[in-house]
Amino acid sequence: MSHFLTMLFAVLITTPSFALSPFHIDERGTETWINLKFNPVASSGAMADVLFVIDDSGSMTPHQANLIKNLETFVNSVPQTSLQAGVITTSTGNTYGNPKFKAGELINGVHKSTDSNFIANLTKALNVGNMGDGTEKPFDSLKMALSEPLISTANKDFLRANADLYIVFLTDTQDQSVVDENALFAHLKSLKPQNSITSIAGMALDKTTCKGEDYEMTRPAKIQNFVTLTGGSVFSLCGDFAKNITDAIKFATITENTLVLPGTDSLKTPVFSSIQVKLGSDVISAGNIQTGWIYDSSTKTITFSDSVINKALSSGPIEVTYQVQ
Repeated sequence: MSHFLTMLFAVLITTPSFALSPFHIDERGTETWINLKFNPVASSGAMADVLFVIDDSGSMTPHQANLIKNLETFVNSVPQTSLQAGVITTSTGNTYGNPKFKAGELINGVHKSTDSNFIANLTKALNVGNMGDGTEKPFDSLKMALSEPLISTANKDFLRANADLYIVFLTDTQDQSVVDENALFAHLKSLKPQNSITSIAGMALDKTTCKGEDYEMTRPAKIQNFVTLTGGSVFSLCGDFAKNITDAIKFATITENTLVLPGTDSLKTPVFSSIQVKLGSDVISAGNIQTGWIYDSSTKTITFSDSVINKALSSGPIEVTYQVQ
């Protein structure tokens, strides 16, 4: 990590990041409402365990190549100075083109930033190929990797007790896992109750066709919701990949005052007039960034004032309730 970045983030990582509890979907007659809670969670400031979840299906060759090309840029953007990294794929069956890969097991083990060949070894692990399962299940693969028996056997050295956890998804399609975003987040929080969990995802930001590709990608709603639960960020697989990925990691680790409101697979747009923000028994008013919060409908984000965040640090979670349409 460059000296400049180390100095920059030494100042920034002392600020809290958001960790959400699983959001609750409430059906009220013909209306659908969402209720969520979140707390500011302090970063360890020093150690990070980074788990890459890579789609190894047939369409992923150029996107894997972009990640590998910009791997060192990504590593230099992670604020913590002591990194461990692992790689798994989105395949949970027998990966017929890569028989050496076992579902949920870290490819070539744990890669440490203190190793002299850290970037080279991680690059080799990330080069998973495109012969994996066409039914992509990143959530199932991730839960498998960080559950028994693998967490105590093949993957036992990955999670460190005092390290923050970063999840990096790379996929161009919907998640088809059995486990959903709420259950996955709850499982990870049970493993890391005192440390921050951050995720970023490289994917389509809408129905997209990248230049030079002849198929249409779709924005994975479940992954978007999981990223929202962790206070993270998504980045586009198209365009300037290096800028996109570094902007995403910086957003995820710095913008602790901003919350992207999740939706459901079919109902995605929050109704602004329905949004209610509470801190304990107090209702926090909208429209004033000095004392309350503001809402940006174009990005579906709430930005909270510093005073709201400071109160949440001492008195508990902020609760947000709203209708989606």
